[in-house]
Amino acid sequence: MKRLACLATSVFTAAVGLFAQPPDASRVLADMRQALGGDAAIGAVRAISLDGIETRTIADHAASANVEFVCLLPDRCIKVRRIPDPPGGDTVETYGFNGDAHIRRRASTAFDSLETFE
Repeated sequence: MKRLACLATSVFTAAVGLFAQPPDASRVLADMRQALGGDAAIGAVRAISLDGIETRTIADHAASANVEFVCLLPDRCIKVRRIPDPPGGDTVETYGFNGDAHIRRRASTAFDSLETFE
């Protein structure tokens, strides 16, 4: 009898999970906006900056880069990737936009520290 009760409870729980309505997306977004301080607080944000490390793995090789996002709202945002070069230095990639102008640059400082051989 105990096994039957456990089985019935399991089946009921699974059935409720299958037929339960997913949360309404607009309600979830509204709750998230409220948790961030409401529309007034979100509207007052003028700048955002994030930084971290990006790792990419291709086959057995992993490569990391320092990544930074800087945005001045509403119309300026850049992503800067600093990729370490083996002999020293960095390759710096900058992507983004400033109003309608697109930004795309790539520069390397890998050979700045090497002395000229004579």
